[in-house]
Amino acid sequence: MVAMVLLTWLCASPALAAPPAYATAERIAAALNARDAAALSALIDTRALARRAFADIDLGSPQRADAERGVANGMQQTVQNLIARIERDHGTAMALRGAADTDSRSAIVRIIMRDADDNYAGSDYLVFDLDRRGRIVDWTSHATGLRMSATLGRLLSTLLDERGVIARLFGRMQVDADALATMREIGERTRAADPAAVYTLLERLPAAFRATADWAALRVNAASQLDEARYRDSLEHVARHHGEDARFTFMLVDHHVYRKDYPRALAAVARMERQVAADGLTRYLACGIELEAEHPGPARSACSEGIRREPALKDNWWLLIGMANQQHDAALTLDTLSAYERQFDMAFDPDALVKLEAYRWLAGNERFESWAAARRDDPAGTTH
Repeated sequence: MVAMVLLTWLCASPALAAPPAYATAERIAAALNARDAAALSALIDTRALARRAFADIDLGSPQRADAERGVANGMQQTVQNLIARIERDHGTAMALRGAADTDSRSAIVRIIMRDADDNYAGSDYLVFDLDRRGRIVDWTSHATGLRMSATLGRLLSTLLDERGVIARLFGRMQVDADALATMREIGERTRAADPAAVYTLLERLPAAFRATADWAALRVNAASQLDEARYRDSLEHVARHHGEDARFTFMLVDHHVYRKDYPRALAAVARMERQVAADGLTRYLACGIELEAEHPGPARSACSEGIRREPALKDNWWLLIGMANQQHDAALTLDTLSAYERQFDMAFDPDALVKLEAYRWLAGNERFESWAAARRDDPAGTTH
C-alpha cells in the first residue's frame, strides 16, 4: 500500500475554542481537500510539538530555543510538501469517528489515494493528538508506523553538535564517530527526499538501533518509495520482530495478503477497526481479502457492511457488483446496480451495459429484461 511520508506538516496556531476531536478532524480533512496549506498550518501547535520531540532531552535554553525555531522554520514547506503529495496521488481526506479504544482527544483522518483511472491506490489513517483547546500537538501515520515527534526529534538532532543528544534520540545507544556521521547523513538525505540513500544508510547504524521499532518503521518508509523487493523485505522484518506493535497493524495487512496468510490479514483488519476506526474502507479491505481467500459468503457480507457504514464510498459497491457478476447472480447484480443508481442519483443504460463483455451473460435473462424495460423508458440513462 502506498505509504504517506511524514515530515510534512507543522506551524504555530492561534488559540482556539475547545472543539470535540471529530470537529478538528473535519477541519484537517477540509484543509487537505482544499489543498489549503495555511488552514492546515493554523491547526498545529508547533511549540508543543517541538517540546514533545525533545521531551527526553536535557537541552539548555539556547539549544531548546534553536530547536523550536528549527521546527517553526520548516513548517510552511513541509505542509506544502504534504499537500503536493496528496494532489499528485489524487488523495481525498475524510474525518472519522474513532473506535471505542481510541482516546477522546484523538482526531482521526483517513486519506485514500487513487490512480488516474480513479481506482483505489492506497490509504493512510492519521491519528492526531490534541490539546484541551483542540490544537494538534503530535500525530501518527498508520501507513508508515512513524510518529511525528519522534521523527522530528531524530531529524533535528542531526543538526545539533551534541553526541549525547543524538544518542538518546536514536535509542540511547552508544554513538561513535562513524555512527554520528551516518546519522547526520541520514538527516541530510531525508531533507533531500532521497529514500534510496536513506535505506542504505540505515543499514549502517549500530545494531542497538536496528533492533528498535523506530528503525523498522524508517526502513519500511524508505523502502516503500523504492522497489517491491526491498519493501517486502522491510515488511517481513517488521512482522518478524515487531508484529504486535499497534502502529504496524495497518501496514501488515498488505504483508499478510502478499504471503496469502488470509486469517492474519483479516485479524489485522479487525484489530485496526478496534484500535483506530471501523469504516467503509476497512470493510472493503476485508471484502477483498475474503474474495482472494475464495470465501464468497463472508466477502459479500463484508462488502454489504461496508456499503451500510459508508454508502458514498464506491469501492464496496463495485466489488460487490463484480462479485455478483462473476457468479452470474442476476438478482444480486441487478439489485446492487439499482441501489447504486439510487445512491448516486443516476441511471444505467441497459443496452450499453450488456454490450460490455463482463455483462453479456445478462442478455436474454428474464430478470434483466424486466429491469432493462424500466430504464429504456428513461432517455437520461447513462452507463457507468
